[in-house]
Amino acid sequence: QELKRGDFKVLDVGCGSLSMWLLQLSEDYPSAKFVGLDKISKFPKDFSQNNLQFTQGDILEGLPFEDDSFDFVHMRFVLMEFTEEQWEEKVIKELVRVCKPNGWIELLEIE
Repeated sequence: QELKRGDFKVLDVGCGSLSMWLLQLSEDYPSAKFVGLDKISKFPKDFSQNNLQFTQGDILEGLPFEDDSFDFVHMRFVLMEFTEEQWEEKVIKELVRVCKPNGWIELLEIE
């Protein structure tokens, strides 16, 4: 239901070059806004959704967004990308910083 709101914003950190999750959601929920971020700037180019954008960035250098910017922050399959210290000192703090109060953060891993 929340994705049907016009002001609902989703961030996918480490979206990857295919970004199938974002492409599908942005098509299914045209009133929400979606942002994909990855440190490699190889993103899909052939999509018609105007509610989807991609940006290059590295979470370890700080996410390029203001505090409390997103209702839902998603990150998956990146557990091994960071050390335990990076998770504790930077990654989690950045995810929380850009998530709105009462928003959601989802970390998804295989195990």
